[in-house]
Amino acid sequence: MKLIKFKTLLKMFTFFVLLSGCSNLPNPLIDQVKKHEIDAALQTWEEIARSNEKHLAGDGWLELSTIASPATDAKKFYTNLEAWYLIEDGNVINGLTSIKDTETNEELQRFIINSEGIRADLIELRYSGLDATEYAHPARVDFNIKDISLTRQDLNLVTDRKSSIHKIEIEETVDEFSVPIIIIRVEFDLTKDTGRANANSQFSNYTREIQIYSYDKNTGTCIEREEYYLTKGGHQTGSSKIRFTLHKYKELTKQMTEELKNAFEELEFYIQLFSDPKQ
Repeated sequence: MKLIKFKTLLKMFTFFVLLSGCSNLPNPLIDQVKKHEIDAALQTWEEIARSNEKHLAGDGWLELSTIASPATDAKKFYTNLEAWYLIEDGNVINGLTSIKDTETNEELQRFIINSEGIRADLIELRYSGLDATEYAHPARVDFNIKDISLTRQDLNLVTDRKSSIHKIEIEETVDEFSVPIIIIRVEFDLTKDTGRANANSQFSNYTREIQIYSYDKNTGTCIEREEYYLTKGGHQTGSSKIRFTLHKYKELTKQMTEELKNAFEELEFYIQLFSDPKQ
């Protein structure tokens, strides 16, 4: 009788051990559900991006500006941007983008695009001339609506990090003016994002990166980006935010027209400088 009880207990113990061991193994069904949810969310995001591109595609001038409010313990360098783009048939015909330091307001980059599709960074060229970094050299680019859609940029960046997405949630709400808003919250698992961890050791103490994107549901336009981190000890860092504004114009202001004229003339000087075989 005792032997029978012992064998029964042994079987129960073995079953318990096997059950415990199995519980620690990856559950392929859960992984499949998670992947399905991520794919569905990214597809919804794709529809929002297309809506934004359609909104931007009308001929005329677009003015895009940003105001960044970095947290005191921000882990990234933030800049402010002001850009003007002339859109025609879905392409950028002319453009001027100014990028400035959020603290000093120093202009760090000034990209100009002429009607021939040649783009250059005037700030880098002013300082370094023929020794300027290659990205700043006058070069022909294919610049269209997808390149200036912030919503498309957001989607591309998140898609590139798809393998490290821990959770993604989408909700609809309204702002204080009753405008319908779409909010997308993405949580990245930094322990799986080895590329980012290897590139910057300051992220070694962080387990999660949370990014929150807000879009105007009617136009797909990006309204705000928010970002913060979770540490290994469960601490949440400060929240950094970037606010975006977008306006459409049929014609430029006199001041902006003059600024573009001067930028085009400066670009032409560098085009000649880099094309002159005697230099």
